Amino acid sequence: MFGYASQEIKGQPVSSLIPFRFHHSHPESIIEFGKSDEASRKMGEQRAIFGINSKGQEFPIEASISKTEVEDHKYFTVIMRDISLRLQQEKQKTALNQELIQKNEQLQQFGYITSHNLRGPVATILGLMSLFDMNDIEDSQTKNICSNVKATAEKMDEIHKDLNQILQYQSNLDSKFTILLPIHRQELPQMF
Repeated sequence: MFGYASQEIKGQPVSSLIPFRFHHSHPESIIEFGKSDEASRKMGEQRAIFGINSKGQEFPIEASISKTEVEDHKYFTVIMRDISLRLQQEKQKTALNQELIQKNEQLQQFGYITSHNLRGPVATILGLMSLFDMNDIEDSQTKNICSNVKATAEKMDEIHKDLNQILQYQSNLDSKFTILLPIHRQELPQMF
């Protein structure tokens, strides 16, 4: 993880594995832990912690420290894990969730616009078709055209109603998630 061979690092102070800017505070926290009654502690709970490899490159770590006493000597064990990949995956997940939320909002906006723009012309066609008495039309071709126009307008009206129901359902879901989970709403992918 640090890029050292065991013989290079054996016997070296732990400070050689942490960035220089933490050298002043690290010994103090070890002394404080050594004096405490705690047997173990997760490190980095108050701030992010980093390691530094043999090439001088910093990377985020997760660490825990434990101590034991044998014949009046305290021994400390530190277990560290490079969490670079996990943090990168979390960042990608957050970005993907934000993208999904944005796409969902765009889709919902498209649905509202489509619903609004579809309703007017469909209502006009249905209104005009209601003025016709199909029994008064004698020409079979004209009767067939009028019948098809009316059927198409009714089908479009059904699509409009379905779209409105979907938008209403989505709006209800949004308000439930907002009420139940106001802080973490951005992490939830939406259904539509």
